[in-house]
Amino acid sequence: MSPKPTILLVPGSFSPPPFYESIPNSTSSKGYEIHTLHLPTIGKKDGKPPTMADDAAFINAAAAKIVDEGKDIVVVARSYGGVCASEGAKGLPKAERGKEGKKERKKERKKGGIVRIAYITALAPAVGVSTSGVLADAPNAEIVFSDLPPAEGQAWARKFSHHSRISFAGQSTYPVYKYILLIPPSAQQLGIEFVERESGKKVDVTRIDTGHRPNASAPGKVVDWIVGVVEKA
Repeated sequence: MSPKPTILLVPGSFSPPPFYESIPNSTSSKGYEIHTLHLPTIGKKDGKPPTMADDAAFINAAAAKIVDEGKDIVVVARSYGGVCASEGAKGLPKAERGKEGKKERKKERKKGGIVRIAYITALAPAVGVSTSGVLADAPNAEIVFSDLPPAEGQAWARKFSHHSRISFAGQSTYPVYKYILLIPPSAQQLGIEFVERESGKKVDVTRIDTGHRPNASAPGKVVDWIVGVVEKA
């Protein structure tokens, strides 16, 4: 029996790992190794503000370390995290690494790689498009906790950290959807149709009745969804 894939959780903007603490705790209890990343763009920083490219490089390094151990990875990205996770997957999809391995005839075929990327109310932009470009006509941030009572939503909002504004202008350069099967959320029907059109693959879609942050309003459903994604990998 093959080992279970490792889960790499990429947060949305303004959201340090504690925002998701119930998710990795519950997922780990089901026997899965899961790591929640603290993106460089989240939190106050001295000097030049970090960019989306800095986030992507950070994700790529974290994933490469796991892949180099011969492990498979399922990347779970949320909101803005979908942009930098897509970019950060460059060179690491297992299908892509397998092709490289065939070219290197004298070397053993490369083991490990990203086998799936799952999007929870996240962005999967086309090459040349940024977070700002995707959300140019989006409604205001008041929808973020729309499925929670106002007081509870405000309590969550107060937990937000600072986020590097310049990161939202970083444009995508890597069409990850051509190498990995994607699982976007219900809110992105246009994104789903785009991915299917560009990749030529059918997208596996899961729909649940929550707002933009299901990790806050329905963490149990999120954990069940993540486990379901990993089991399909």
